[in-house]
Amino acid sequence: MKAQYLADAPVDELQRSILYNDYGRTDTFNWDIEPGLYTVTVSVGWHGKDYPKHRVIVEGTPLFDSVPTTMAEPYRVASIDVMVSDGNLTLEAGQMDEYTMLNWLSIVPKD
Repeated sequence: MKAQYLADAPVDELQRSILYNDYGRTDTFNWDIEPGLYTVTVSVGWHGKDYPKHRVIVEGTPLFDSVPTTMAEPYRVASIDVMVSDGNLTLEAGQMDEYTMLNWLSIVPKD
């Protein structure tokens, strides 16, 4: 994984941070959390650049599936509700030979 910070980008502070794999591979992130229903929100993109195929899978369900960001729309933010039954929330980002630029993530229990 690589990280970049766009200090001068005219965007939200959280969207200035970027985490990505420079080889365009899938990376898996895991969080140990209590079982239950959660809303997971993810931001992808990079100010001033185009990326045609962002991919983010949360608990086996696609949140972004080959979703583009462009110069006109450099960021995409989406949410998904997921049930965590095993005490471990899993997020997969990326796909072979394509970039997914992660900015930020929020995991909030849903009442």
